[in-house]
Amino acid sequence: MDIAALIRSTKGDRTYEQLATDCGEEPTRQRLWQIATGAQKEFPKPATIRGLAHGLHVSQRTVVLAWAESVGLDASTNDTRLAQLLPPSAANLTDDQIAAVLATVRSMTTKGRGSGALSTATTKAAGGDMVTGESASYSEETQPEASQPTGQQDPAQAQP
Repeated sequence: MDIAALIRSTKGDRTYEQLATDCGEEPTRQRLWQIATGAQKEFPKPATIRGLAHGLHVSQRTVVLAWAESVGLDASTNDTRLAQLLPPSAANLTDDQIAAVLATVRSMTTKGRGSGALSTATTKAAGGDMVTGESASYSEETQPEASQPTGQQDPAQAQP
C-alpha cells in the first residue's frame, strides 16, 4: 500500500485540515493534500513520518513502508492490509482480547469448520460474551479459504 492509499484508508470523513490537526500540523493541511493526491519522489522528514503515524493511527513502520512503496522501493512484507492498519495501541491488548479478535477474524475467513458457526466454545476461549445463547452463523459460500498461522492455536480448540 503506498502512502496515498494509506491516507485514503485511514482518513475517514476527516477533512485535510482536521487530519493535519490530528497529525500535530506536521504535515500541514496543504502538504497532506499533496501527499494524498500526487506522486512522491523522496522520503519525508522524520517529523512528517511521526506526525502521519500519529494522525492516521498507524505505526511509524507502516508509514515508512507505505512511503517506500510510493518512491518505488520494494517494501513488500507478509503483513495483511488488516495488520498494516492496526493502531499501535493494539500492542496493549490483553491475551483474552487478542483471542477475541482472532476468533472473530477466523469466524469470518474460515470455510468448512464445523457447521460454519462461531461457537460458544470459541467465544468463551476468546474471552467473553461476544455471542450469548445460540451460535452466530456465517455464510460458508462467501467465506474465502484461510490457513491457520504457524504457531497459533485456534481459540476454538483451546481447553477451558
